[in-house]
Amino acid sequence: MDTPLPNCWDCRNFRVTWESPCPYSCKKMGFKSARLPSEEVLKADGHRCRGFSSKASATGEASGVLYFRQ
Repeated sequence: MDTPLPNCWDCRNFRVTWESPCPYSCKKMGFKSARLPSEEVLKADGHRCRGFSSKASATGEASGVLYFRQ
């Protein structure tokens, strides 16, 4: 594969669960996994994740991190 997988940690659909066997979750695709969702999608259908949505585009912050002003 020439292009890298989307980074789930930078996706606004990515969640971390409390379930130790399946600690990662994709809200958009509705599943939990032991591996990062982008890896599971590639394994299942051979394509890169099509549900990736950058946190940076949702927040307007380049880093995806919000800071509160006093």
